[in-house]
Amino acid sequence: MPPKQRIAILGGGLGSMTAAYALTAAPDWQERYSITLYQMGWRLGGKGASGRNAQHGQRIEEHGLHVWMGFYNRAFRMIRDCYAALGRPQNAPLHDWTEAFQPHDTVILSEFVHGHWVQWPLTLPRNSGVPGDGQGLPSVFEYVQMGLQWLLEAFIGPRHEEALERLFQEHRAAAPHRGFVARLLDRFHRAEDQELHRFCSWLAEHLQAAHEHARAPAPQHDRLLALLDAFRRRVAAAMERLIEQHDATRRLWILLDLGVTALRGILADGLASRGLTAADDEDFRAWLDRHGASDITLASAPVREIYDLCFAYRGGDLQQPDMAAGTALDCAFRIAGAYRGAAMWKMLGGMGDTIFAPMYELLARRGVRFEFFHAVTRLELEADRSSVAAIHLDRQVRLKDQAYRPLVDVKGLPCWPSVPRYEQIVEGETLRARGINLESRWSGWEPVERRVLRAGQDFDQVVLGISIGGVAEMTQELAAANPRWRAMLERVGTVCTQAAQLWLQPAMPELGQKTPGVIGGTYAEPLDTWADMSELLAREDWPAGGPQSILYLCGPMPDASAPPSDTAFPGRVLSGVRQTANLWLQSNAGGILPRGGSAGNPAGLDSSKLTGGTLDAQYLRGNVDPSERYVLSLSGSTRHRLPAGGSGFRNLFLAGDWVLTDLNAGCVEAAVSAGQDAASALRRSLDLP
Repeated sequence: MPPKQRIAILGGGLGSMTAAYALTAAPDWQERYSITLYQMGWRLGGKGASGRNAQHGQRIEEHGLHVWMGFYNRAFRMIRDCYAALGRPQNAPLHDWTEAFQPHDTVILSEFVHGHWVQWPLTLPRNSGVPGDGQGLPSVFEYVQMGLQWLLEAFIGPRHEEALERLFQEHRAAAPHRGFVARLLDRFHRAEDQELHRFCSWLAEHLQAAHEHARAPAPQHDRLLALLDAFRRRVAAAMERLIEQHDATRRLWILLDLGVTALRGILADGLASRGLTAADDEDFRAWLDRHGASDITLASAPVREIYDLCFAYRGGDLQQPDMAAGTALDCAFRIAGAYRGAAMWKMLGGMGDTIFAPMYELLARRGVRFEFFHAVTRLELEADRSSVAAIHLDRQVRLKDQAYRPLVDVKGLPCWPSVPRYEQIVEGETLRARGINLESRWSGWEPVERRVLRAGQDFDQVVLGISIGGVAEMTQELAAANPRWRAMLERVGTVCTQAAQLWLQPAMPELGQKTPGVIGGTYAEPLDTWADMSELLAREDWPAGGPQSILYLCGPMPDASAPPSDTAFPGRVLSGVRQTANLWLQSNAGGILPRGGSAGNPAGLDSSKLTGGTLDAQYLRGNVDPSERYVLSLSGSTRHRLPAGGSGFRNLFLAGDWVLTDLNAGCVEAAVSAGQDAASALRRSLDLP
């Protein structure tokens, strides 16, 4: 048997934790290697870390709004297995994954029409699938088939009857008792529209031929594109007078135009055979524009939602939206066409409670060693620059006992606290008194020790799971040695984000929000995404008279940075977030909480309705620390990502949502995929199955 390998995992985000989970899945793993995970500060989770604030009802404090998508197959499979292996008692809170997640079907998009906001509910129906059930993703060709089927259903199904009725009002007097399909077919049977009538059936017959000839122009391919163009022109001509007058007609047009444009672009660019990422050098809106999308569609809520969902704004500048077209298509297709059970799943606790606490408990039980309060500062290469020779870390504190016990009990549930467990730390009272944030680059805290781990002595293999925003500074030597590493650092972008969590005294219905647990998007900038998270109150621990509802808000934030010596910088950022949130609430809260305002400002939020009576009593956050910045999918960037097993350095493997996977977007599924890929690549390097 080869010598036992020592694996150092750097960072405790989802990519790192997934790598540890996958590496320890084999029963005999401890005969093959040992694993130590090094984490800055007191908790795991990376951008998904959450904490419980014991001073305020054990409230859940997050980096932002986190929702799992129903297509997260790898992620759900892992967390389902984790809960099963952990085996919590049946009477324990969150004893099973089904207790930790709640299905959600509807997102309310907002449109700014004729000077005011109108809401557009989009619902994706439940299906019989279970997230993580192991079924593969549809191919691009299958997504095209789904899109064509949707176009057919739009014209012969009830989903858009209201809009279609408006197009054929002239038939009502002549045929008052006939259905809208018959009236529609009457119109199609006019001589000038016969080709449109035959459109859907022709597509079904010739789709396979078009797919087979996608690599090169062919009569079938060209004919299909011509029919798509004809279909769009004729529908536009029929609808043009009504698009600006009726919400239902405008929305039907947007969805039809968006669907036709996507299908046309996929076929014209040969993406069914080349793969969607072949379009990633172009921005999504530019790609849609090139394939004929109307201005109304380009500015529409569904298109904007793709950008808002991924904080896709260069430098956090709302005037610079940028999202790789292929990745945007991939995300949209997966969200709408690859979900299991429900399109979205809300966690019934903080992400730290539902994901990282059970993973930590299971990995610790399996034998993974966790070194909290260790901040990686530099990776050093061997003289030949082929592998990592040393890992430089700052040990932030001294522990009173040998091991740190990070979790606290909240109503029977293991949770991460919002601050370190000071009673276990030698310097704990000093940290508490000075309000030091050990997760901040600007803490001003001096390490108690500077450690150097040596290859061959302390580690043999390295999994780098720190997010790319925090990787650049610590890997300058790697960038100098490897042009591909340098290109990755230069081209894979990140963005600052901001979030506000509000605890409100009235329940949501009293505030005028009638849809329980609603999730909203494309609303007023910059806090364009919002959600009723009142279901989390059951997991918090407020005294009598506490809040009855919770509202989360989040959005991008303009780039901000400062040298580490500027310890006042985080305070200035937080003040800016507070000012932004206050202005936003006073101008826009009424659009989602119609009865939340005051007599003097009905469009805003009456601060007396907030628990604590002020915005200062809520939880606000500006994510400016390098590793907290959201990973973008900028046009032209995804080809510069490196795969988990392709760092260019022999003993270095990569994990996180910045790594090249089958989904190059900042999300849970990408992080899990990269972590699993890193574990597989590492095991292959050791000639293990």
